[in-house]
Amino acid sequence: RTLALGDAAVPALGMQAIPDQLAASLPEGTVQLATPVERIDGTTALAADGGAVRGRALVVATEGPAAARLAGTPDPGSKAASAIWFSAPEPPVRGRSIVLDGEGGRTGPVANLAVLSEVAPSYAPAGRSLVVAACPGDVGSSVAEAARSQLTRWFGPGVAAWEELRVDRILHGQPLAAPGFSPKRTGDLGDGRSVAGDHRA
Repeated sequence: RTLALGDAAVPALGMQAIPDQLAASLPEGTVQLATPVERIDGTTALAADGGAVRGRALVVATEGPAAARLAGTPDPGSKAASAIWFSAPEPPVRGRSIVLDGEGGRTGPVANLAVLSEVAPSYAPAGRSLVVAACPGDVGSSVAEAARSQLTRWFGPGVAAWEELRVDRILHGQPLAAPGFSPKRTGDLGDGRSVAGDHRA
């Protein structure tokens, strides 16, 4: 619904540009990478290596199961997802659009497809198009082959010329939205602690 009714965009320099922009205004050494948090105590994050980061507030911004473990909240559940990236000699569709599977998932793993270089031309070199196919669920190691077969039915034999760049498998790609799911769960845990993520709102 949001994608249909709202505006969608991607940063010209890629999604990494968003955290880079946020981090650029912070003092040196503020951001700590590759530092898994083992547990939290009040507004202190205790790292697996024994270190601790204390603050006047603490935000747990992780996938749902990790947030539940750290914050002691109910596990909202999650679903796996995969994204298959292709370089194509020409876009299968023109313009800023999302192509939806109209066959109800009966013929392959792809639920939707977008040509990101039609949204942000900087995403592909001249004469090429960057195509991403989204595949919800735990689709296994043969997902790219099955997706290519499905996309050939959608777009014809030209799909054979698409170069597979990579497959991203995301274990907790989407929050579980089974019946009874509330899209507006509170993020405020009190005492300066909160939880953030698409599993909250």
